[in-house]
Amino acid sequence: MSARYETGVEEEHWDGTETWFIKRSDRGLILGALLLFVIVLTKNIGPERVLMIAMRAFLPERAVKKYLEINRVLGNMGYSVTENEPIYGNRCWLMERSAVI
Repeated sequence: MSARYETGVEEEHWDGTETWFIKRSDRGLILGALLLFVIVLTKNIGPERVLMIAMRAFLPERAVKKYLEINRVLGNMGYSVTENEPIYGNRCWLMERSAVI
């Protein structure tokens, strides 16, 4: 989501191909904040399953690395990570708490 203060217009952004306005120097900070958000949300909510789907098909490997970082964080929190077959090029992962399996 981005918003322009001057006009009050808000825009949805589904992935990094639409985030040209974010400075390169801020991208690592944003990824770190996202990973921390995943940790805090997961610890507080404690879902048995988490489903993550790439909204855009055929993402470049550089973009997939960010999804894999989220998988790593959840794996470190005791979730098993399974990547399902891409549907129309959209990659999909299912993370389940080990006690559920």
